[in-house]
Amino acid sequence: MWPLAWALGFEPPPDLSGLICDEVVSALYRFLPPIDSTSKGFAERSTLRPVVEVRALDDLLCCAHNAVRSAMLGGKTVPAGFRPESHGGAIAERRHALSWLLTPRVAWDDTDLST
Repeated sequence: MWPLAWALGFEPPPDLSGLICDEVVSALYRFLPPIDSTSKGFAERSTLRPVVEVRALDDLLCCAHNAVRSAMLGGKTVPAGFRPESHGGAIAERRHALSWLLTPRVAWDDTDLST
């Protein structure tokens, strides 16, 4: 949800730290429309980021995702204290969201996540 909201104008941008903090979760709840509202008002107050910005973050997340996968194979590719098994899942999901967003007409489950 964080990367998709960011692409619509939410701040701060998704980071590479792993799990999402409570402060960002609270901010997301304030940014997103209530569950019983329509999308019209939300769309009107959203500002779609330029594709170049979304691609840049997607590229960064792809590199981080590759580092996580390498770490899971025994490489020393992540910072001390970063847990590839849990924190890496968050990186992969953030990347999945942006990669999906950048590939029109490709289903979520068919998004290319190769590293």
